Amino acid sequence: RNFTAISEKLQPEEVINMLNRYFARMIAVIECYRGIIVDFYGDSILVFFNGTASDSALNALTAVKCALEMQQELEGFVRENLAQGLPFVAMGIGIHTAEVIVGNIGTETRTKYGIVGSGVNLTDRIQAAAAGGKVVISEKTYEVIADKVKISQQFTVCLKGVEENHTLYEVGSVMSHWSCFPVSK
Repeated sequence: RNFTAISEKLQPEEVINMLNRYFARMIAVIECYRGIIVDFYGDSILVFFNGTASDSALNALTAVKCALEMQQELEGFVRENLAQGLPFVAMGIGIHTAEVIVGNIGTETRTKYGIVGSGVNLTDRIQAAAAGGKVVISEKTYEVIADKVKISQQFTVCLKGVEENHTLYEVGSVMSHWSCFPVSK
C-alpha cells in the first residue's frame, strides 16, 4: 500500500533494492505453494493457482494459505526495512475464483505469458479493496472454501468499474494451516 508515495521519497536505487528484497521473499512463498507468477505490476504480483480444470476448492484454499503466509513473510521484510531506516510497508491481497484463459499473448516479434478474463479484472478490484495486512476473498471463493476458513469480517463494496456491489470476506485464518516455512522465523 502507498507504494507510489513511498517510492517518491526514496532514491531510485533504494526503490529497486527494496522491491527486489520484497519480491525475493514473496516469490519464495508463492513458489512453495506452487503458485504461477504471471506478472509484476510495480509492487504488485499477479499469481494463479493450478491453471488446469481441477479442484477449485483446493486451488482456492492453497491461494488463501499462500496469501496468509505472504502476510507473515512481510512482517520480517518490514523489520528489515525499519532497521535500514526505510519506510514501513503494508500489503493487501485479493483472491477470486474464476475461469480464465492463460497463454502467450502478443505477436511473433513480441509475446508474453499472460492471463485474460473478467476474473482477472475482478481480482484486481478485490485486491484494491483489501486494506494493508489483509487477505480479502470474493464471494465465489468463499463459497468453495467456507468450511475451511475463519472470516474476521464480511463487507459489501462497490468495486471500481463493476456495476453491482460485491460481498467480500476478510480471512482471519484457515482451519488447518500447513506452512512451507518453519514457524520460528
